Amino acid sequence: MLKGEGMIESVVRNLKTKEILSNSDLAELRQYISEKYSDYSQEQHAIALASAIKTVIDNNLAQFNEGYRKTIREAVLKKTTYKSVFSIDAEELFTSCLILKKADNEFIFSLTSWLNDVQDIKVSTYTVGDFIEKTMSFSEDIIQYNLEAVICKINEAANAILNYEEKTRGKFYAAYKDKIIENALKIMRELGIYIKGAIELLGGVRLKGIKLNSRLLISISLSIACIVLFSFYSRGTAAASSQMLQNEAAFKEMLSTDYMLNQYLNRDSNVTEYLYDIEEELNIELRYKSVDAELLKVWLEGKDSILSESPYFEAIIDTAKEFDIDPLFMFAITGQEQSFVPRSNKYAKKIANNPFNVYGSWRDYNTDIFDSAAIAARTIINLGKKRPFYRDPIEWINRKYAEDKEWWVKVRIIFNSLQNAARLD
Repeated sequence: MLKGEGMIESVVRNLKTKEILSNSDLAELRQYISEKYSDYSQEQHAIALASAIKTVIDNNLAQFNEGYRKTIREAVLKKTTYKSVFSIDAEELFTSCLILKKADNEFIFSLTSWLNDVQDIKVSTYTVGDFIEKTMSFSEDIIQYNLEAVICKINEAANAILNYEEKTRGKFYAAYKDKIIENALKIMRELGIYIKGAIELLGGVRLKGIKLNSRLLISISLSIACIVLFSFYSRGTAAASSQMLQNEAAFKEMLSTDYMLNQYLNRDSNVTEYLYDIEEELNIELRYKSVDAELLKVWLEGKDSILSESPYFEAIIDTAKEFDIDPLFMFAITGQEQSFVPRSNKYAKKIANNPFNVYGSWRDYNTDIFDSAAIAARTIINLGKKRPFYRDPIEWINRKYAEDKEWWVKVRIIFNSLQNAARLD
């Protein structure tokens, strides 16, 4: 059975297969409006088309109130303006819901109902609410454009915490096993008078000649303690029952895993090291991988990029290989920094000397592509080090590479596009 983020991950896969509006649907709507309202002006046709799109989206959000429907619709339509081909699927409606950062009961109930209606995996309001809470710290762009990365980070955090707890519990048990048993026996001795009374009340039972291990002894003692508590309570012995309750509560608290974990945390000031594991070197995602050079050149040509030419193309590819960096990542940076340097720019050849904007910009530092690529590569390697596991590798580089805090989101979107276009299998 799927649980938590594993369930949400499967739900998201299902949502991606649910088409709300395709480019062909849009063409059909446009044709229908054009034929039905042939006497309309071009502006009136546009208004009618927008109204039809609104109706289609709203009909697919019937589980939400009017206010939420409007906000979700506006968010998803805003995203379509950045697409080369118009389309809307259920996953995009879902991400548009998440970026609202709503966690009230009405919204969670509506979203849960919508998810259960639009795809086959049934989810609970608890699962949906929990996932919403976990996405609160992520930016709108990363949620909308790379939800898989969000889920991956949430999964990594959950696994890290589980591993940390296992380490901590194991360490605590090894270090304090004898103390636990000693305290347990001490409490049992304190309860001895009541245990003895309970045995006598139950008919003079004797445990002579029976060898018990500590775990079984603890279990029997707790059971007897409960019986004693009930016996004394029913006989009206309030003072005895009060003392019994206090002892039993202390015993249970001492044996509680959470209590043990708490005690250990209070003793170990370095315990957070387990939770915040550090990756010393550049993440493997950004390490060198082969690319289809011809497909990459074709893709760059589609952007009218001078970087598809010699010596720029070879310089970036060779430098990436030398420094063990994915060349597509280096090209992605040039895409964000200088839109891949279109030939139409009158300064194209100068910009191409430093398309990474190292040392400020191509205006401030202008040597040649081999020099700027090497500087960019060394910068990537250095900034990629000592990354906490929960931080995106590109986001970690962003903290010093660019002032724009959303730089990494845009670079990742470009990086993903390049991988789809030119990655060798």
